[in-house]
Amino acid sequence: MSWYNISITAVVVSFGGAFISIWIIRRWKALNYLQTFGIVCPNKAHFIYGNLHHLRWSKTESIQEKQTQWLKKHGKVVGYYMGLKPRILVADLDILRDVLIKHVNIFTNRPDVPRGMPTLVSLRDGRWKEVRHILTPTFSLLKLKSMFHTINECAKLFIDILKEDSDLSKDLEIYEPLQGLTLDVISRCALALQLDCQRNPQDKILEAVRKFFRLDLSRIVVMLVCFPGLRSFFRMLFRFAPSNKLIAFVLSHVRLVVARRREAKEVPVFIDALHLLLEASEGKHVESESGSQAVGLLNDDEIAWNACVFLLAGYETTSTALAYITYCLSLHPEIQEKIHTEIIEKIGPDSSTLGYDDVSKLQYLELAIQESLRLFPPVPLFVSRECKETTTIKGVTIPVDCAVDVPVWSIHHDPELWPEPETFDPLRHLPEEKAGRHPLAFLPFGAGPRNCIGGRFAMLEMKCTIANLVRSFVIKASEKNSVPLSTVVRTTIMNPTDGVWIKLEKR
Repeated sequence: MSWYNISITAVVVSFGGAFISIWIIRRWKALNYLQTFGIVCPNKAHFIYGNLHHLRWSKTESIQEKQTQWLKKHGKVVGYYMGLKPRILVADLDILRDVLIKHVNIFTNRPDVPRGMPTLVSLRDGRWKEVRHILTPTFSLLKLKSMFHTINECAKLFIDILKEDSDLSKDLEIYEPLQGLTLDVISRCALALQLDCQRNPQDKILEAVRKFFRLDLSRIVVMLVCFPGLRSFFRMLFRFAPSNKLIAFVLSHVRLVVARRREAKEVPVFIDALHLLLEASEGKHVESESGSQAVGLLNDDEIAWNACVFLLAGYETTSTALAYITYCLSLHPEIQEKIHTEIIEKIGPDSSTLGYDDVSKLQYLELAIQESLRLFPPVPLFVSRECKETTTIKGVTIPVDCAVDVPVWSIHHDPELWPEPETFDPLRHLPEEKAGRHPLAFLPFGAGPRNCIGGRFAMLEMKCTIANLVRSFVIKASEKNSVPLSTVVRTTIMNPTDGVWIKLEKR
């Protein structure tokens, strides 16, 4: 071998060694970044995955259980890494109040959503504020009252279909029928679109959204998190992924609805979300409690994407929450009977007379739903905010670009906040009980300006559905369910692993 070749080899080896050394040093610094701010990190981070392998790949514990363990062992503030991305898990409710409410100008944005989709979930800063302002009137008290008849009609159809079954004593999987109900409700109330999913469970849109939420997207998340430099490449590959094809299918149908509404130029019976989006695209002012305000024009892409998100969010979270409250009532017949007594005393036995004001009287039913949301929050983790500038709150320094995670499930199961947290007790949510608890101890819809925009709508839909169900049937437990119920978090929603099984008896 000539001296020339030896020299070239030496140079390549030297540069290669230097590159690897620099790469190792940079990753080591990145994976010790939070520790320099005095934040405790529970496990040694993997050089590639960070702490993802501790959360995602445990065979014995769910993500929320692992997070709860960290918080019990290391305190209310725990740092960890998703790939190289630093995150802080915060269960200190005073710190969370500052993050979610007081310092919302610093913690405005969500860190975990793709920025290519112009939705209320993913939009940032001023543009998010504009679109939020446009859509907020969709769920005003007046709009909810006007929507109630539609919600109740869908709920009554749900009951009628259940009554058509000749053998109610058999085990019934209730989660899938509830999905048809909630998609019917949100499609009619948000888009004035009648899908009739309950009568047609093979509806193509229903099948598409079901398939989407059954997909395990964790591998895609892992690749994006662990190799941020390759995001453009992964984004290109994502176009061919099943999840993207399913979203594209739903989005194409939404675009057709948008086009038809533009052509018709008719004002719907009640002002739905799509009507507000279309008005904003034409430069019309948006009415709010503070008066009429001009907002930036929406383009057709923003209209279609936000309408699509309304469909998806209104479908999945509400059907999941309804499945959990049904499960809880099947295990607690005494609570179910209290709800039935309240319904008969305050409304009467005839479901055709059910109105918005009637449902508002059902206070014990609302307590039971709230308790179910505490035990089984549909979005149990990854309620997150991104820090725009290094900030110190209660002695904890949160560095710029760090994500703050709200461990909803852990907070809802904290025995310091909720004695005997695994016990189903609706009376925890009485006003006098709430008064002695931190206002952020209960977070089923998040908190602050970026909370769930449809929280009141979801509560109304759940109360209407359960009122109709309990007035018509006794809900009985099925041996097909595990106790406690087995759940799984595939993306952000906590779903029943094997559905929810019940038995029904006509009243």
